[in-house]
Amino acid sequence: MGALSDVALFALGRRHGPAVLARWPQLGAYRDRLNQGLARWGAGMVVGVRFMYGLRIAGPILLGTTRLPWQRFVAFNALGAAVWGVAVAGAGWLFGHAAERALHGIEHAEHWAGLALLVVMLAAALWHWRRRRAQRRVDSTGG
Repeated sequence: MGALSDVALFALGRRHGPAVLARWPQLGAYRDRLNQGLARWGAGMVVGVRFMYGLRIAGPILLGTTRLPWQRFVAFNALGAAVWGVAVAGAGWLFGHAAERALHGIEHAEHWAGLALLVVMLAAALWHWRRRRAQRRVDSTGG
């Protein structure tokens, strides 16, 4: 879905780029850096924009203001989305296994924690019930 929204943002930049840059002039500095990156790395810069902090939304818009052809943007944007997806899923898998190893043997602790929570809740309910009962006695005796 992100790749499709990037294409829409690219189209926004292509059609309304000057208005966007007039509305947010600070994006001009990013546009200059993107142009330098495109000159140096070509359309591979499209893949890199997905990983650049702060350019997740503005990047495709700014790329739309350049002379980058649609076809190259769509192709490299799809490649960037695939790389991003594999990287995020891989990191989740890796850290999931690391967490599983680090927390090995703790699965029995959840039962004890649940039992302790149940005991605390019952004690609090009993304390609250006794307090209300004592308060009713005081109210009914007028003291």
